[in-house]
Amino acid sequence: MAPPSRRVVAVVAQKGGVGKTTTTVHLAAVLARRGLRVVVVDLDPQGAATALLAPAEVPATGAAEVLLDGAAVVDVAVPTPSGVDLVAATDAMARAELALAGEVGREGFLRGALEAVPADRWDLVLLDCPPSLGLLTVNALCAAGWTLTPVLPALLSLASVRQLEDTVATVRQRINRGLRPLGYVLTAVDGRERLAAEARDTLRKHAGDLLWRAEVRVSADLKAALAGNLRGRAREDFDALAVELVRRLGLRLPAAGEDKRQAGLFDGE
Repeated sequence: MAPPSRRVVAVVAQKGGVGKTTTTVHLAAVLARRGLRVVVVDLDPQGAATALLAPAEVPATGAAEVLLDGAAVVDVAVPTPSGVDLVAATDAMARAELALAGEVGREGFLRGALEAVPADRWDLVLLDCPPSLGLLTVNALCAAGWTLTPVLPALLSLASVRQLEDTVATVRQRINRGLRPLGYVLTAVDGRERLAAEARDTLRKHAGDLLWRAEVRVSADLKAALAGNLRGRAREDFDALAVELVRRLGLRLPAAGEDKRQAGLFDGE
C-alpha cells in the first residue's frame, strides 16, 4: 500500500460529540454489506467504535499494539458481526498518546504499519480518530490519503472546522503532501430547525463542494444501534453516505460473484 493511500480515510473532528464514531462504523457496515472489504482502525482511547463493532468482547490486541509494539495490522485485525474487520482500541490505548511522545519518528508509526499491509487485503481503511489533535490523530493524518469530517449544525462545531483545517494543512506541508479533504458531513440534522439551514449555508460558503449532499438526520434509530443494525431514516441516510463516498473516491462496487482480489475497485485501476 503506497503512501499516501487513497484507500485510507481518517474520520476526524476536533470537537467531540459530532457523530464521528457513529459515522465511521455505520458507513463501514453499509459498505461491507455492499461487498467492499473494509477495516476500521479504532484510535480513540474511549473505544466507542470497538464497542459498536465488537460488543461481545474486546480483542486482546489492537491499534495500541500496532503503534507501541510493532504488531502487524493484519495480525491484530478481527472480523465482526457486521462484516467489517476491526483493529480495536484495547486497554493499552489509554497510555498510547503518552508513550508515543518520547519515540523518534512517532508521527509515522501508523503509516509504516499500513504500508506493510498487502494491497489486496482491504478495499478501504477507515481511521476513527480521537476528538483531539494529539499524536494519535496526527498518526492518522500522516497515514491517510483523505480526511472526512462530521460537523454538527452548531456554531462551536463550525468554528472547530477552521482549527482542524490548520492542523491538516500543517501535516500536509511538513509530512504528508498527498493528504486531501474528502469533505464534510452534517450530522444530527433536524430539518425543522432554522439553525440547520443556516449552518448548511455557512459551511457551503466556506467549503463549497466539499460539503456532502448526504446528511445524517436526528433519529432515534441511531441511538445505541450496533454497526450494521440500522432501520428507517438512519439506514436511508447511511446508504446515501455510502453512495456519495463511493462517488467521491472514484470507487466502484464489486458485481455479484466478482473476484474482488482480481478486480480493480478504483476507476483507472
